[in-house]
Amino acid sequence: MLNLRTATAEDASIIHGFVCDLADYEHARDRVELSVEDYAAYLREGNHFNAVIAETDGTPAGMAIWYTRFSTWVGDYMHLEDAYVDPEVRAQGIGTKLIRHLATTALDLGMKRMEWLVLDWNESAIRTYRNMGALILPEWQLCQMDEQALREFTASEPGTL
Repeated sequence: MLNLRTATAEDASIIHGFVCDLADYEHARDRVELSVEDYAAYLREGNHFNAVIAETDGTPAGMAIWYTRFSTWVGDYMHLEDAYVDPEVRAQGIGTKLIRHLATTALDLGMKRMEWLVLDWNESAIRTYRNMGALILPEWQLCQMDEQALREFTASEPGTL
């Protein structure tokens, strides 16, 4: 039986493990910097992110991490940072149930939008999201500065770009 529950600081090792598994799948394991202790501290503080754990018969099977963002067009909305289901239990609808749970949560909180990112090579996820009714927006590109880029940019003289 599937159970979806809100994560607590005691779930930090579960969340960290799933984040690392997802990073492995995305060929980016070396980019995970947070530790189990970091996740526990963030969850204890309670204002950085929210997480939902999916359990099948009491065994962790997946998770989703989300937080509130603000849009000047619609106000507060839900950003789904990560959703992951253990490969051993995929194709059982757990991911869809996690996202449906988050969609319900977003509506209950008065949010008018939920969004997330998907890698362009993850065709099975893209198909699943489209089947859920999600729009994949080709005109929006993610822009990102890592710590080194932030430091270089802030150290540069105005007008030198």
